[in-house]
Amino acid sequence: MTTRNRLFIALGATLVLVAMAQALPADGDSRGPAILSIFGKWHLLILHFPIALIFVLPALELWHPEAAPSRPVLLIANIAAGGTWLATALGILHGHFNGFSGTDVDDHSLLGIVATAEAGIAWALIGLGRRTRITLQCIAALGVAVAAHVGGEMVHDDGFLTEPSKPSVKETVTLDNFKGFSLVPSAHAATPDERRQAYEQAVRPILEAHCTACHDAKKSKGKLRLDSIEAIEKGGSEGAGLVWGKSTESRIVQRSTLPRSDEESMPPEPKKMLTAEQVAVIKGWIDGKAVSAVVAPKVTNIVKTYPNQSFSANDKVSEQADSIVKKLGVTANLRAVENDAGMIITTHAIVAQFSDKQLSTLAENAGDIAEMDLSRTRITDAGSAAIARFKKLEVLAVGETKVGDGFVKAAASLPHLRRLILRGTQVTDMGLMALSKSPELQAVYVAQTSCTAGGIAALQKARPDLKIVGAIQLVDIPVPPPPSKDEAIKKAAAAKEPKK
Repeated sequence: MTTRNRLFIALGATLVLVAMAQALPADGDSRGPAILSIFGKWHLLILHFPIALIFVLPALELWHPEAAPSRPVLLIANIAAGGTWLATALGILHGHFNGFSGTDVDDHSLLGIVATAEAGIAWALIGLGRRTRITLQCIAALGVAVAAHVGGEMVHDDGFLTEPSKPSVKETVTLDNFKGFSLVPSAHAATPDERRQAYEQAVRPILEAHCTACHDAKKSKGKLRLDSIEAIEKGGSEGAGLVWGKSTESRIVQRSTLPRSDEESMPPEPKKMLTAEQVAVIKGWIDGKAVSAVVAPKVTNIVKTYPNQSFSANDKVSEQADSIVKKLGVTANLRAVENDAGMIITTHAIVAQFSDKQLSTLAENAGDIAEMDLSRTRITDAGSAAIARFKKLEVLAVGETKVGDGFVKAAASLPHLRRLILRGTQVTDMGLMALSKSPELQAVYVAQTSCTAGGIAALQKARPDLKIVGAIQLVDIPVPPPPSKDEAIKKAAAAKEPKK
């Protein structure tokens, strides 16, 4: 077969895949015929063969340097090119007939087609010089690796081929993990703000642990996303995900309470099913009257919720909040609440705009801030110097950010810090041990970090009084009130007494 004919075959095969992807989009609907749905699932079996062979080809060429391709090289090139095309075709069927959708699914499909084209070109031009052959084979191997990386992220965590796996932390979720909630009828139906607060602090962690791997913006199987309240309300191809006030009619409850033997049971095997306690929390959140808002500190003044109107009669504090917002240069909501201890800052609505620069600016008012929730913002270890200025800070949440050991060491120096949430950060055992010197720290939350069991045990040995939490929920941490002035005076006097 001539090189020209091979190129025509490779081009034609690639165009067939492009046509398939256009005609059979991954739109989130599960559909028949069943035989095509089954064939699509074979993608997960077939894809490993061409991946292996694509990488073997250049290795063989380097191992046996010959001007013309050897018979084994020709055979493997034929199988690798054909196997890559088949794996991609089955992947398109899998996405279309088995209810997949999302940006990661689309990217995976596109990268699979590109990798197939590269493998086809390497096969078609295999009769050229040895250096050209190896170059084309390496390009094809790189294309396959990128496509496999995106596919791996859909099944596993982000950074599948680029980041080390995080050590697993045993997650225990019981009713005691939700002490901030009342699972008995409350005096009033939950307000939208209470529902959102309950979602962020109790429901969202459950869904992230069990559901969002298959139901978020990147991968939304059945057109269903469970990564926000709005997305759950919208639902997927089977309808709304929840019906407010009617948990038993809500699909997220119905599917999560089906027996494991039912093929509609969610989450699917091998993932663990939701516990009865987790289901109870979700049901309570949906029913509204069965779950009250998280227990919050006594609030004396609501300062402002931007860009809404002021709700405070305290002009001095309102002016201070105005000043903070102007300095930060953000356009979305910043919520500032004042209680007896100081100001509470939450950045949920401005996570994409809040970085180390905004943290440094916020530090100019560090003496007025008692609590900060900077979860999912863009802060890093570069903000260590800024965080060390918040000498009045008692509660700090930096979950799902890029902060690491340097930031934690700076936070450990804060004299009044009592609770620290590090969920999903880059902190390691080294940073964790720095907390042993944090004078007032009472609880730290370390799930989904790089902290090992040995590191946690070492910190617990150094600070037996410290509660180290690896469970899903953070509001279960009972933080006693700060010591009274009399207690503080007695403690200081005891520290000054000479040891016998």
